[in-house]
Amino acid sequence: MKNISDYNDYLFKFVYKSRKDDDALKEREILAKKILKENSWEEIFETWNNYLRNDCKTPMEIINYLLRLYCYAGDYFRIPPTHDPYDFMGYLLAKVDLDKYWDEGEVIMDTFAIKILNIDLMEDPYYQFWEDPKVIEAAKKYQQN
Repeated sequence: MKNISDYNDYLFKFVYKSRKDDDALKEREILAKKILKENSWEEIFETWNNYLRNDCKTPMEIINYLLRLYCYAGDYFRIPPTHDPYDFMGYLLAKVDLDKYWDEGEVIMDTFAIKILNIDLMEDPYYQFWEDPKVIEAAKKYQQN
């Protein structure tokens, strides 16, 4: 098998538009499962996180990346202990203006926030990651870039 990064464009530049794309998505999901089976999550996360930060230049590319990531590893996805989950969410908040991309990005970003920040919605049913002081603080370092 090639390096994980050799597959990144194939996996993450794919844009699902309609049911006609089901077979192409399924092929990518099978490849992602193979990558997840044959590599450590830490190595995969590092590679995929680097791809997000270096190759996804527009808000829509970031949103599409998150949608693909959820398809490929959503049930498995977590931030390794070597990384800060608030930094991950802060990066997303800084790079995707939710005032402009609410319809496209809020649900997928909220899904990741609840999962990776271990938010208990029974305890905090009104949690909103874009108002979380730790996420806002993490976003500040990326807003200048």
